[in-house]
Amino acid sequence: MATAPQTKILHIGAGVRTQTLYLPVFRELQQRGVLQIVGVATRNAERQTAVRAAGFPVVEDWRAALQAGGVDAVTVVVPPAQMADILTELLDYRRPLLHETPLGRPVGKATALIKKIRAAGILVATAEQQVFYPEEQLKRQIIASGQLGKVIAADNHHHTFAYHGVAKLRRYFPNSRLIALRAWTMPQPDGTQATQTNFKFQNDQHATMLFGPSSKNLPRRSPLRSLNIEAEGGGIFGDTVFLREGATFDEFHFLRRGLQGDLQRLECENGARVLSAWDNPYAGAKFSDDEIGLAVILERFCAAARGEGQSAYSAEEHYLDLLATQAMELSRRCSGLRLRLSPEQPRLATVISILTDASIRQLWLLAKWGLKKIVRR
Repeated sequence: MATAPQTKILHIGAGVRTQTLYLPVFRELQQRGVLQIVGVATRNAERQTAVRAAGFPVVEDWRAALQAGGVDAVTVVVPPAQMADILTELLDYRRPLLHETPLGRPVGKATALIKKIRAAGILVATAEQQVFYPEEQLKRQIIASGQLGKVIAADNHHHTFAYHGVAKLRRYFPNSRLIALRAWTMPQPDGTQATQTNFKFQNDQHATMLFGPSSKNLPRRSPLRSLNIEAEGGGIFGDTVFLREGATFDEFHFLRRGLQGDLQRLECENGARVLSAWDNPYAGAKFSDDEIGLAVILERFCAAARGEGQSAYSAEEHYLDLLATQAMELSRRCSGLRLRLSPEQPRLATVISILTDASIRQLWLLAKWGLKKIVRR
């Protein structure tokens, strides 16, 4: 059986995230024959030294490297303020692209870029590692198995960038589009503020996310790891299912199995009975959850770049999550204004929601917010 050829990758950026996350994963996947790093592009002398010490070739001019040929795909890890401009230029070189989050800041830049990506017809994928953490892969595995019945509601707690939480919540409802949301500020017991957001999906499916710095301090919650699912008919678990790493809830819990901190197998247990398990394909590499997530993304990206299947998480999906995050902020500023979501006409959907759903107080809050932005400029 013939093995797939290595995907020759040019990587742009050599900052801390590249050095601590990407280079270790590149090394492991290169040893497995998945990819070959033809160069890491950076002009910074100190970073060049670090890249060479890690065993990778350095490229000073990524434009010249692409023009010279021998590059199948490009990965990009640069500061958010530079991301949209670099990706826009890279589209002219007609290579599959994988970029770190976010696609662009402000979201208006991402909107302009996604239109260019659609017009170019080039594979552009996003490295959203949290969606492919071991716990997330096992949660979706359980949902897809049908053991829970039809999932009709889910809630999660998140305390990093909101689009990570949105990305995970969307995937608990496969083939169901997010169509509306409303968000508001909630005071927490520790005196901080968190944003409560209610999401509405098609097919009468709903989700709730608590997003804010205090989420990590809430009782009986593990940050980035907790999910409360309500299933229609209850499946084998009853009406409500709690999934959480390292702690028993009403139905079952996750248990990591491995040696010396190396994750070998993630099991979903109910008492002594293993209901579902996820075997780590990178056992032995001693990968962190972020490294496991990135490895999954890179393997699928390389396959998609060769025309074999789809990328793990597309820039288009990431754009939808950014739009939802922007809508969360607008709704929160307008004291819980319900917003409709339309990926085709995001601005029009927002205007229609405001005109039809907003109260006088919410319109006043929106006007104050808009005036502040104008004055700052």
